[in-house]
Amino acid sequence: LAPSAYKVWAVDSGEEALRCLREREVLPHVVLVEQALPSMSGTALCSRLRAEHGWAGMSVLLCAADLSHPSLCLSFPAGCNGFIPKPLVRMELLAHVQMQMHAAEATRKAMQEGGRAAGRASPGGVVTSVPLSENLAKAVKGRELL
Repeated sequence: LAPSAYKVWAVDSGEEALRCLREREVLPHVVLVEQALPSMSGTALCSRLRAEHGWAGMSVLLCAADLSHPSLCLSFPAGCNGFIPKPLVRMELLAHVQMQMHAAEATRKAMQEGGRAAGRASPGGVVTSVPLSENLAKAVKGRELL
């Protein structure tokens, strides 16, 4: 994501991700979540993100090495929008992020036009990467990190 125009916040744990999002005036369009978190699974973090922030134009993508793992089936009901296989491939990561950015923006626009609160809408593309594995850290190296 470094050569792209995305702003990235990186955190080290699910708890820190939740705290970071609570403190922000605007929510990100896309949240990248490592499935194998030390204190909670990426699926559990996704569920908590949805419980606290709803679906207000924010997409959640899980990064996982084993996409055949049965626990990933629980991720969609928890609010996951999709998966990105590891190791991360730059072009594939960008394609997933861009697709979710467009979907998140369309959702926010539809919510605003429908007269409903759009949550804390973001004025531009913001990606939050939670937490950083070594490969994910390399993918966002050089960007503004939290």
